[in-house]
Amino acid sequence: MHVLNERGRHDLAIAVGEAALARLDELAGAPGLDHDATTWLRAKILHNTAVCHGFAGRYAESLAAGEAAEAAYLAAGLDDEVALVRQS
Repeated sequence: MHVLNERGRHDLAIAVGEAALARLDELAGAPGLDHDATTWLRAKILHNTAVCHGFAGRYAESLAAGEAAEAAYLAAGLDDEVALVRQS
């Protein structure tokens, strides 16, 4: 996502993020799945999606994704990561 966003392909980066989130939803509860790792990954994807929406000028979507990222970071006990979302 980061590379796509840096190359100005914000919509494609967002689509990749949304596809990854959908796949995480499909895998939820799968045997052997590391819940902490998937919570962290969800937070990172949401954070990147928020940044991509911001660069694309979709500020409401950016704020919504950022708030979801904050909630996911807090759920994972990664309070320090919230500052990175708020700085974006």
